[in-house]
Amino acid sequence: MKRKLIIFIIMTLIILIFKNYQLVLSSTIDGVNIWFYKVFPYLFIMIIIQDLLINLDFANLFKRTSTYIFFMSIISGSPSNAYIISKLVKEEKITKEYGNTCLVFTFFTNPLFLYSILNIIFNSLYMTIKIMIIIYISNFIIYLYYKKDLPVANMYGKSSNINLPSSIKSSINTNLMVLGSIVFYFIIS
Repeated sequence: MKRKLIIFIIMTLIILIFKNYQLVLSSTIDGVNIWFYKVFPYLFIMIIIQDLLINLDFANLFKRTSTYIFFMSIISGSPSNAYIISKLVKEEKITKEYGNTCLVFTFFTNPLFLYSILNIIFNSLYMTIKIMIIIYISNFIIYLYYKKDLPVANMYGKSSNINLPSSIKSSINTNLMVLGSIVFYFIIS
């Protein structure tokens, strides 16, 4: 029954796409523009940097893995936090449960994106900084709450080399997935 319902929804979506072609086209262009001008420039370089730092075992400089993930999430925002956690889980440096717990306190909006959007909305540097501080402090409190339940994970990895082509490829793949998500939700909405 569930499978038939999903097939019905997808077929209905295809019919609606053909009926509203101009709307779908403009939504796709809007989604690509937002991705290209707002998301891609910052996300592309941050994922490359994060990948290089993970490969160089940068996390070993931190006493706890959760502190490393929290620190990197503050700098890079979302969805980079999910990328870091996913990469560490794939490399078996942390468990899936550990990663799921880290997702709770590492959801930060990209700092540059947040700053520019809040500045546009409030047109006040004071309000922008105030809201950003509130967001960061609330996540820090959540981090302190969950930190005591997380075990100290062993982050010592097998590799400690720079593989720039691999990092660039990983960044491009992640950015294309983000682009696909943005365009899909723009079309649906």
